[in-house]
Amino acid sequence: MTKKILSVQNLSLFFDKRKIFSDVSFDIERSDKIAILGPNGSGKTSIIKILLGFQKQSSGNVLHFGEKSYSYLPQYFHAIESMNLTVLNFLQFTNAIAMSLDDSINLTKISHLLKYDLNSLSGGELRKVLMAKTLLSGKEIIFLDEPTCWLDSESQKEFYQLIFNLQDKTNCAIVFITHDFNLNKKLFTKIVSF
Repeated sequence: MTKKILSVQNLSLFFDKRKIFSDVSFDIERSDKIAILGPNGSGKTSIIKILLGFQKQSSGNVLHFGEKSYSYLPQYFHAIESMNLTVLNFLQFTNAIAMSLDDSINLTKISHLLKYDLNSLSGGELRKVLMAKTLLSGKEIIFLDEPTCWLDSESQKEFYQLIFNLQDKTNCAIVFITHDFNLNKKLFTKIVSF
């Protein structure tokens, strides 16, 4: 039997009088692999921000069960150039509650990047480092906002494999936001379409 972690009930969002989305409902259970699928501007990122408490919905309810131990990989991340952090230093600034730093580094295969300055990484390398950081802090749900947007096709395949191997090992739910309508939907337990 799976354990419900979060329930979204009739969620709606409006900016001024413009409808972004309305009456969205779904549950997230412990072993779920959920794809939130929709075109650009359909409110996919906004719904995740609502679930995480960063944004307020116009109507509807979000019910949390359990610890509320979530992590979030944003679509965009801008390193602060003046910080001069190595990848290892950046990762060490995370409260590792879901797994050890070594496990996160090994799962994401970034050990060769640890000594490099965060600002010197390519887009794909940075995505992998951000994924390693995300893995450290979420025990129940990992939200991934367009996680493959900066990756080439081979790296995308590796990333999908990493995500699903991780889910099998940690038993946390994965919520994957994408506008890629060619996504292999068989990989997911639920599809939430916008």
